[in-house]
Amino acid sequence: MAELTDMASLAFENLQTALEELQVADRELRQQNEQLAEAQIELEKERGRYQELFDFAPDGYITSDPLGVVQEANRSASQMLNVAQQELVHKPLAVLVAADDRRLFRTQLSQIAGAGRLDDWELRLLPREREPFTASISLAAVRSSGGTLVGLRWLLRDISARKRAEEELRQAVETLRRQSERLRLMHEIDRAVLTTRSSRDIAQDAVRRLCRLLGCALTCVIMFDFERDEAERVALATTIDSDLLVGQRMPLDDFRIQPEHEHGQLYVVRDLRSLSDPPTMLRALTAEGMRSLVSAPLMIQGQLIGALNLTDDGQGLLEADKLDAVREVADSLSVALQDARLLKELHERGEQLADLSHRLLEAQESERRSIAHELHDEAGQRLTALLAGLGLLERQSAPSPAVLAQIENLKALTSGIMEKLHRFAVHLRPVALDYLGLSAALQQLAESYAGDGLALDFVAHGLGEHERFAAGLEITVYRLVQEALTNVVRHAQASRAGVLLERRSDSLIVIVEDNGVGFDPTMAAKPNSMGLFGMRERMELLGGRLEIESTPGAGATVIAEIPLITPQPSF
Repeated sequence: MAELTDMASLAFENLQTALEELQVADRELRQQNEQLAEAQIELEKERGRYQELFDFAPDGYITSDPLGVVQEANRSASQMLNVAQQELVHKPLAVLVAADDRRLFRTQLSQIAGAGRLDDWELRLLPREREPFTASISLAAVRSSGGTLVGLRWLLRDISARKRAEEELRQAVETLRRQSERLRLMHEIDRAVLTTRSSRDIAQDAVRRLCRLLGCALTCVIMFDFERDEAERVALATTIDSDLLVGQRMPLDDFRIQPEHEHGQLYVVRDLRSLSDPPTMLRALTAEGMRSLVSAPLMIQGQLIGALNLTDDGQGLLEADKLDAVREVADSLSVALQDARLLKELHERGEQLADLSHRLLEAQESERRSIAHELHDEAGQRLTALLAGLGLLERQSAPSPAVLAQIENLKALTSGIMEKLHRFAVHLRPVALDYLGLSAALQQLAESYAGDGLALDFVAHGLGEHERFAAGLEITVYRLVQEALTNVVRHAQASRAGVLLERRSDSLIVIVEDNGVGFDPTMAAKPNSMGLFGMRERMELLGGRLEIESTPGAGATVIAEIPLITPQPSF
């Protein structure tokens, strides 16, 4: 009995202990349940925040299985694809990809298992009832703890606005490039005019650059000759094999001027094959495979002088900016061709004036030579005879002292007239220049101006003994020195002057200088300063140059340089 009592007591104690432990475990379990409930609440809060971030993210987010079947999509993806979020679930993404990009989509999808991540590849997506757009796709693989691919995360960005901006920027850059090319082309045409190139050279350069700028197959310039009823192709640039040639002439009917040409407008043909009765020239272009034509009139003061033609095997020429370029080039080319024609006429008239000046100088020198000969031979001989007669009269008669004095006066007067006639004849045409050469003639000229308070030196360098030059060169240099020394004597009030004649390998240098009062060189450059102005003209006829250096109060220097390699006129 006692044993039973002890066992019951021990069992009771054990039961009590177990009950206490159970109570403790219950309290701990309650605490754990409370903590788990709190954790569940926090987890739901975090899930809510994640869902908000997921749903309201500005980019499209999609989760899918490894085959690309949508499991979840956020609002941005739904709006981007114009499909409700619930409808996207279980939908294969491939059906939302443009047909042309589906092969790329499948290729990328097959590579994700090995790559793990693919960033920023572009696809064209097909939203419901909207135009396709370009999206930037980033793709990441989702793996299980064992490394098995269990899903995919997709990031979608609509970059259509960026693509449009890039395209607009590209077009703007292209437009600027074309405008720059057009401006450069205009500049080249203007520069060609300034360099006095021929109208054919200007036209050829223009069509070559325009053909390259616009990318057309053939560009040419046709000039009209209404007096002969002809048209001539004066310039041609082509990127194809063509039978057309520069210089080809054709009847105007073969070109057939259009009303648009006469009104200063572009004549545009979209398809040459559509013309029912094309002129010969357009039939030839059609036979060479050309399809479109742009023909711009070349107008001068409202008068049609030609046409700038551009043709191509497509219709790229018909773009608005290219048509504007054709108009600008045609306008600029018209002015350039007119300027070139006027410059050519001016050059021809300049040559005619130079030839006339040459002939006048020749006639002048010939007349001077003739007058000098008459003064020296005829008048000189008669005065010599008069002087001899006065001497004979003095010896054969016994004149009174008064008559004798009168005879002496007449002899002195006759001698003075003879000396003045001799100087005048030398001034008109120095005999030494014809028989002794330039150096000796200048030596005599310098000696004739020396005296009356003027010391004058003449120095010659580099000239061979009795070396001669072309007659025109010698007389021009002589007249230059003569004019310069005359100015020294008349205006310079100089006490010393010098003349230098120097022969170099390919030129002749002449320098006349003095220590007089000087003058303003700009006044001597004016046409009303006839002496030096005439010398400038003579220098230009010889291809030489004339420089005048002077400062008031510091003397003057006249420098002339004449090339010896240029054929010289005779004068």
